[in-house]
Amino acid sequence: MSKIKTLAALVLITITLASCNDKSKLLVNTWKIDDLKLSKPIPPQAQGFFQAMVQQMKDNVRLTYKADGTFTYQVADQTQNGKWTLSKDGKQLVSTDDKGHSITYTVVELTKDKFVSSSTDKGDTVTFYMSPSNGEPIKPSAPAAAPMTEEAPAGDSAAAAAPAEAPASTEKK
Repeated sequence: MSKIKTLAALVLITITLASCNDKSKLLVNTWKIDDLKLSKPIPPQAQGFFQAMVQQMKDNVRLTYKADGTFTYQVADQTQNGKWTLSKDGKQLVSTDDKGHSITYTVVELTKDKFVSSSTDKGDTVTFYMSPSNGEPIKPSAPAAAPMTEEAPAGDSAAAAAPAEAPASTEKK
């Protein structure tokens, strides 16, 4: 009987470890941005710009992580491709665009219905809240998103929030 118990325990441990280490399957999806938060307060004069930028991102950004370790980041009619890797513990996501620029994200939460990640650049942390797009297309009537390299008005840390690849910003992620 002890051999059966030992074998059963080993099988259970193996299954548990395998499921814990395979968070990447949860990431494989097309995600849309629901919201984003900055670690530093936004000056009152930049609030309108920031809210408009967040709305454009909600309407115009789709991020698709594929099982083969590649991603497609779409902003309006612009597409960027790259590769991604998720750490074995599922806590660090590294996205490298097709130009070789890498951004490391901290995975705050990853479930089949929610993907929250953050990245820090020059002391500013941007946290992205995403959900599956469920086929929801980019809104064609929305104004085109600003180029991925455009900077925000002086004094606004919102530029740090503009994605460059993956759920990232032009500066990091």
